[in-house]
Amino acid sequence: MLALARRAREGGTYRVSVSLCQSAMLLQRQGLISGFDDAAGQLEPTEFERYAVTDDAIAYGDLKSLGPVIRMSETAPRWSGTTPRLGSSRPEWLPR
Repeated sequence: MLALARRAREGGTYRVSVSLCQSAMLLQRQGLISGFDDAAGQLEPTEFERYAVTDDAIAYGDLKSLGPVIRMSETAPRWSGTTPRLGSSRPEWLPR
């Protein structure tokens, strides 16, 4: 998010590294994975609901997950949907 803000102010290109481990740890702290009930940094239920994203009646049933928690004035975060069922899309090359 800082790189996007800096690009908007100053222009340029920036390399960003993200941590899938930290994403998984957030899920653990929220109690969405068992065995981590006492993890630090847990959101209150009302706060979780404020950021929750639902996707009902998908291939895997109803899904509720934590959506984007950072908001920017010019670039709205979006949820493009859940992972489709394996084999549900036709394989094809996309043009460059």
